[in-house]
Amino acid sequence: MPTIVIMPKVDMDQEEATIISWLKGEGDPVKQDETILTVETEKVAIDIPSPETGTLYGIKFKAGDVVPVATEIAYILKPGEVLESQPAKPKPEPIKDKAAEKPQSLPSSPIENAVPASPLAARAANALGIDIKQVPASGNRISKEDVEAYASSLAQASQTTQPGSDKIAATPAARRIARETGIPLDAINGSGPFGRIQAGDIQTAKPALPQSGTAGERKADIIPFVGMRKKIGERLQRSFNESPHIFEAIEADISQLEVLRKRLNQYSERNGSVKISMTAILVKI
Repeated sequence: MPTIVIMPKVDMDQEEATIISWLKGEGDPVKQDETILTVETEKVAIDIPSPETGTLYGIKFKAGDVVPVATEIAYILKPGEVLESQPAKPKPEPIKDKAAEKPQSLPSSPIENAVPASPLAARAANALGIDIKQVPASGNRISKEDVEAYASSLAQASQTTQPGSDKIAATPAARRIARETGIPLDAINGSGPFGRIQAGDIQTAKPALPQSGTAGERKADIIPFVGMRKKIGERLQRSFNESPHIFEAIEADISQLEVLRKRLNQYSERNGSVKISMTAILVKI
């Protein structure tokens, strides 16, 4: 039976947590107690370990999602286990006469497959950000080579798209950074597989691209308002709205205290003692 990975509750009053990042991806092998993701609560950021040794499958939430505690977020499968939503492994087909077989041609346009995919193909599709259901199969199951061929065709098609088109091959993180910074994706040369634009490509290209505005204008650094940052902001706002803001200044003549402090320090110096500060005198008073 698959082992369920749940969003843990680490604080007494915790109701939800924000996923910061997945350290393991779909189809990755994991060991028991190995960190698979990092989450942030209203008080602390913590690493979530794997509850079992196996393969990580069925990831339900992505980085940035706010998830209630005790919610199922993924599964750990042992060898031979499958999720109910996963297609069963196909039975081996009888050997056919190769001379009688006709070469299968790939469909001209991507269609949803009812054909299962190999674990390597699923892992490659997840790494490239490709929907495995859209990959044409060259046999009775989708192979890693089928995924790479499909990704290559998408990369070639993206080179002919119009500027600003959503069909440009880019990771979700790269698209988010491009939206936040206003950098067009068609101006970036991707360094990922088959020319796919990575988040680092945009960070590298930012200084080289012409910037709008005045030379002394400060650029906004957009940070997600979640987790501890959100709770701190809410409490600061509540304090500003509810707490009275009163300031009081009192002036006092402490010239005699200064004379006393000098006399005491002279005595301390002759006896090899430590010097006495004004704070110590005020505390004594």
